[in-house]
Amino acid sequence: MESTKGKYNSKTKKALDSSEIILVEGIQAFFEKIEKVDGCLGRVWIPSNPCLIRLLGCPYLEVLKYKLISKGMTHSQVKILLNTLLLQVMSLWNSIMGMIKVIVTCSMILLTEKRIKMEKAMQVFEAKEEYFIQNGAILLEKQISCNQGRDIETIGVFFAKDIRQAENNYDPDLILGAEIGTVYKGKLDDRQVAIKVKGPLRLWSFEKTIDFFLNQVAIKQSISNKNVFRIYGCCLETEIPILVFELISNNTLFDNLHGKGKWVPRLISWLDRVRIAMETYNAICYMHCGRSRPIVHLDKSFTAKLSNFGFAVSIAPGERLFSR
Repeated sequence: MESTKGKYNSKTKKALDSSEIILVEGIQAFFEKIEKVDGCLGRVWIPSNPCLIRLLGCPYLEVLKYKLISKGMTHSQVKILLNTLLLQVMSLWNSIMGMIKVIVTCSMILLTEKRIKMEKAMQVFEAKEEYFIQNGAILLEKQISCNQGRDIETIGVFFAKDIRQAENNYDPDLILGAEIGTVYKGKLDDRQVAIKVKGPLRLWSFEKTIDFFLNQVAIKQSISNKNVFRIYGCCLETEIPILVFELISNNTLFDNLHGKGKWVPRLISWLDRVRIAMETYNAICYMHCGRSRPIVHLDKSFTAKLSNFGFAVSIAPGERLFSR
């Protein structure tokens, strides 16, 4: 017993009688035996998962042993209880590690998805930037700068996402017409607009297509008359540029007088007819006299010829309003 007494201080001896000391020694011998297992020195050894949890030398475990002995438990009971405790700790540990693995896996998946989305967004951004430059943004910026200080409304440049939102993602129910391109009804900057989306012009070279577009913008931007429809801006972030016009909601004069398709003829008073005629005259006078390029011409028989003032047709072949 001398060796046993050397393992405890005097306070512990007073608290435990000789039988309790024997049980404690048995438990200690049990842990010492575990401690000598190869590769598990200083760790609790569990057959299914060796060297998992480090409990030996923990002061709380020593207190637990003393409390178990003080309650009159036998050596085998203490052994079973401690083994059960270790299994519970192991189960908890495995659960925690499983949760950590799940969290790490989910985090990696989310990070991977985020990285893929960022790469796609970057590709879209680079494509938009390329289209923006390719579609004559620099030339258009020069034109806008030249018009500053003049009595000309500055043309707006819209984002592609705003165009898609205005057209409700190219909703076919919003189509107003489809001749050279498709015209959609939409709403931009709290106003109703007509958005002209052109399809690929396969018969033209790309450079001619952009020249045609820039000439359209230049001519229409220079028009400032209430009886001539206005251009609000354009979008250069798409493969083929998009034009945004003032919305003309009541269709053509011919359709209102005679009807066309689903358009029912309207009863227009003579007073309104005279007003419309005067406004048409005013628009034609403006287009012919108020601009540097007259649009009313005479042929060899002095027959009046009104050119298509829309739109870059008044530009001679090979001539540009922009210099590259």
